[in-house]
Amino acid sequence: MGTCVQEIFYDNMWQGRRCFIVGGGPSLKDFDFTQLNGELVIGVNRAFEKLPWSAITCSMDGQFWRNYAKDLLMHGSNTVILAVDPATSPVEMLVARSAGRWGLSPSITHGLCHGCNSGYMALNLALCLGADPIYLLGFDMHQTNGADWWHNGYPWPGTPRKYSRFISHFNKIAGDIKPGRVINCNESSRLRCFPFGTWERQSHPVYVSYYTLNGYQEEKKMLVRSLRTFGLQYEIDQIEDFGSWQANTQYKAQFILDKLDKYTGRPVVFVDVDAEIMRYPEAFCDLDKQADIACHWRNGRELLSGTMFVANSNATRTLLNSWVDLNQINKFTWEQKNLQQLLDNSLDINMMRLGPEYCFIFDTMQKENPGIAPVIEHFQASRYLKNCRTPDRKKAKKKSVKIGPVEPVQEKVQYKFDRRCAVCKGTGRVANKQCIVCKGSGVKLDGSL
Repeated sequence: MGTCVQEIFYDNMWQGRRCFIVGGGPSLKDFDFTQLNGELVIGVNRAFEKLPWSAITCSMDGQFWRNYAKDLLMHGSNTVILAVDPATSPVEMLVARSAGRWGLSPSITHGLCHGCNSGYMALNLALCLGADPIYLLGFDMHQTNGADWWHNGYPWPGTPRKYSRFISHFNKIAGDIKPGRVINCNESSRLRCFPFGTWERQSHPVYVSYYTLNGYQEEKKMLVRSLRTFGLQYEIDQIEDFGSWQANTQYKAQFILDKLDKYTGRPVVFVDVDAEIMRYPEAFCDLDKQADIACHWRNGRELLSGTMFVANSNATRTLLNSWVDLNQINKFTWEQKNLQQLLDNSLDINMMRLGPEYCFIFDTMQKENPGIAPVIEHFQASRYLKNCRTPDRKKAKKKSVKIGPVEPVQEKVQYKFDRRCAVCKGTGRVANKQCIVCKGSGVKLDGSL
């Protein structure tokens, strides 16, 4: 049995975010699809084969989703199909009811218009989600060298008559869409009711996390689905169990450092694997131009490391190396307390304090911050994995506000380097005349030994 699409997606969920709809036209035969990694992407029919990170795979063709059901499920994308009854649809697929052949549906809850082709349906979905601008790729509406698609096709071929019919359907709705909101990226396309244009590539952070095989693998599935829903590039690794919850969490510092090395020049956002992305994390866009690190201080006093933005800079690498060392010394101290100790002791780093919506603990922070709409919500699976109560995700989501502006940051703080520790050879930092890492006789603040 399928799931109604409105249980996962809601109107204006992608409000003001740019989106790419990838069709099947032969103009994409040599296209570098990796350019779209980290973008909001809706793939039409077989586009999912080139877009393992796409937020949505869209199809109104029953022949397609019946023939490719196994491949779609392995792909893991949110597959949105048109069907009469969710009960007759494949499990794990999202079902949108038809709002008719012509026109544009104003809301996902009303269903989607399809115009007799899946690209039309995908455009209606993108408009309902609030995407702006919407870039069309592979909407050629003609053959090239005898080929209808960039892939090897379907058992049912396209015909010139069908292309003409598709074009006429788009022509009928073009006037109902704000000028410039939909952009056709193929100047040789026969679809000319939308302006032609190109786009500039943007740098996006990579969202990273890890988990162990002691219950957290189920949490990973929820996080992955939410990341894909917003088109966020991610890497989530399975790691060995280091023997205790404390040791597993202290691995966070080294893990982030390794990801900075892997994704040279790009920032990363660490998110605990038992979290979900509830709204687009707008605060992280170009944040590396303003800060080296960003996280939330609960009640202005306690650093929470469940969500952390980390720029790819020398300052953050120095901080992370110090954090690794301090975790080794304070093995029984919570890793986020070790990080807070470092930040409280004169490190030369630009730090921003995120609002509570970016590290929103599903129950306790609802009481502390009534009316706040979480962007990244944490369900703290360690509670029930330690035989405590299970987080009620459905109840938490019902209470969560889905609309409203996001305040990116609360406060920017500038820290400065103090003198290095002679004992640690530059790893430790001097605070109160003693190195907080090695606890040895470091360099005093006046420079004397």
